[in-house]
Amino acid sequence: MVAADAHEVSRIFFVLMHVLMFQVRYTTLCDQINRRLSRQETHQAQQQLPKPTEVTLHDWIGFHALSAKPLDMQGVCLLASDLSGSQPGKNWISRFMARHPDVCYSKPGSLDPKQAQNFNPSNIAGFYKLLKAIYDMYPDLPPQHIWNMDKKGLQLGGG
Repeated sequence: MVAADAHEVSRIFFVLMHVLMFQVRYTTLCDQINRRLSRQETHQAQQQLPKPTEVTLHDWIGFHALSAKPLDMQGVCLLASDLSGSQPGKNWISRFMARHPDVCYSKPGSLDPKQAQNFNPSNIAGFYKLLKAIYDMYPDLPPQHIWNMDKKGLQLGGG
């Protein structure tokens, strides 16, 4: 009986030494030693999206942002719904945002009336006439050498 107590004391001493050395919670270290699952691992089956799928969603949101088409909350929820096959819960988006603080959603702005007024069939036809004239002048011009520029400079993505 004394040997078992000595073994338990040395085990507790070992755990406490590592708790102090690595600044880990005592219960966390005991759970790891006893091979208990962490809270996150335990609830993984209950998550809307598996971890690899959530990483894919995170990357897709970043892609949309870089291509000047950021997603709003509804767009992120629709993508999550498409990926998982079920509708996310009412708190899913806030928890997703807490897990990924680098992601922020966007609210689309309204279209400037001057831009809307200039987006008409005659202006679009005029644009394509100019484009055809450039291709007639330079027949070997590859499409990747056509840039989307205005008075402010080069614009990447749509919009």
